Amino acid sequence: MPTARGYRICADEDGTQLCPRTVCKQKRARLLYLLHGQRQQRFAAALSQIGAPSKDKRPPLWFVHVLLPHEPLRFLPSGKVYEGGSDPEAGLDGNESFDNAFLTHQAEQRHLLQLRYTDTLVHRLVQRLRSTGLYDKTLVVVTADHGMSFQVKGSPAEPYRVGEIGWRRDMTGRNAQDVAFVPLFVKKPGQSDSKIDDSWVRTLDILPTILRHAQAKKVPRAVAGRVLGERASTPAELEVLTNRAGLLEVKPSVLLRRRDATIAERAQRFGTGADVGRMFRMGPNTGLIGRAISSFPAGDEVVANPPRARFWGARRFLDVDLRGRRVPANVIGWLDGTKAGGRDLAVAVNGRIAAVGQSFKPLGSTRMEFSLMVPQSAFRQGFNDVRLYQVAGGSQLAELGRTPRR
Repeated sequence: MPTARGYRICADEDGTQLCPRTVCKQKRARLLYLLHGQRQQRFAAALSQIGAPSKDKRPPLWFVHVLLPHEPLRFLPSGKVYEGGSDPEAGLDGNESFDNAFLTHQAEQRHLLQLRYTDTLVHRLVQRLRSTGLYDKTLVVVTADHGMSFQVKGSPAEPYRVGEIGWRRDMTGRNAQDVAFVPLFVKKPGQSDSKIDDSWVRTLDILPTILRHAQAKKVPRAVAGRVLGERASTPAELEVLTNRAGLLEVKPSVLLRRRDATIAERAQRFGTGADVGRMFRMGPNTGLIGRAISSFPAGDEVVANPPRARFWGARRFLDVDLRGRRVPANVIGWLDGTKAGGRDLAVAVNGRIAAVGQSFKPLGSTRMEFSLMVPQSAFRQGFNDVRLYQVAGGSQLAELGRTPRR
């Protein structure tokens, strides 16, 4: 879309709009600060305001923009992080990885792990409301601004450009079922039971719902949407203004059918229910996960000329503090002597297979070649023996590298 000189299309937490380039840079800097900054601490600070003494007698409105499970992806379900700062290699879930099936599924895995932590924050919100005696009186709305598609791109993606919406959230006819639907949880004042309402609603309907339950005496005419729960008919078709393709027409029946397929595929890959460990059983040869290294036949001759593995941040494993904030669950690095990718891999922690994966062609600015996510439960306090293996024939291992001894 052409823009006036000195202006650009600016996409940030305030939406997509036309803004001066200098303002766009300022907004991006602010957004990056919010995303990389203390999201946990900001949420805790907001939570502490609920039920705090106030001179204002009017019922308060608390609005918290959690910026989770938004990237950067770094949280485990426990709230511990595997990355304390910037990603060692942003390409692992960036444009460079969109056409790689394993990395795309791993990005979905990391997103779901972070989503589980987001669920924990919602639980803390409910606990806070109950402990302050406000739960029954409160209208609670939890929602998001857009969905995310984890389809594998059929061709390499263009390099990321600041201000553009990427492949995973740029709505098209192919991914609309993943991007268009967002979570929407509503607890009304005095509500004691729960149900699922499959009515077609929009995020525009949230504001009039708040005004209704706040017993607003006058609702501005400019307020769009309708109160949630009012009878709404299923639209015959939907028109959506997209970022690149212009006006897109989609049929609700097609969206629902494709959404069900996405949900079924995700459940098959990562499981359902409260078992967090199931999320780590992803990749080739998942049957090896949990096996002791001593149960495999000895010898490295199963792989001709195996490459040597180098771990990024290998010293992270030498003195793990499980009582601290960080657990080195991301085992990432390089394979010397090979640049082809496609090798089946397994990582063992303290003598037992903890995760499996597949190498890839050198990626990003660091030219990284492997990335596996290990469950927090695999680590122990202090020194951890981490080893990377190539898997041959589905059941034979050749050691490629290990963490240094202390």
